[in-house]
Amino acid sequence: DGSVRIAQAWGFELSEVKARVGWWHGEQDTNVDPAAGLASTARLSRVTTHFVDGGHYALYEHADEAMTSLANAR
Repeated sequence: DGSVRIAQAWGFELSEVKARVGWWHGEQDTNVDPAAGLASTARLSRVTTHFVDGGHYALYEHADEAMTSLANAR
């Protein structure tokens, strides 16, 4: 029908993810409430959470820190 879906099911449960996950989320995000991020991370078994100052695009302000974290992941 040509409509754009912003959100849809991912096709798997977060509890099924076994890989390590680094989750970055802006504490003042008005697009995706930080409470939703907390609910999501609670279902991941191997997650390191980074709730940082900023909004929906806070990761851009913390890109160096995020890339260093990713590079040092084992």
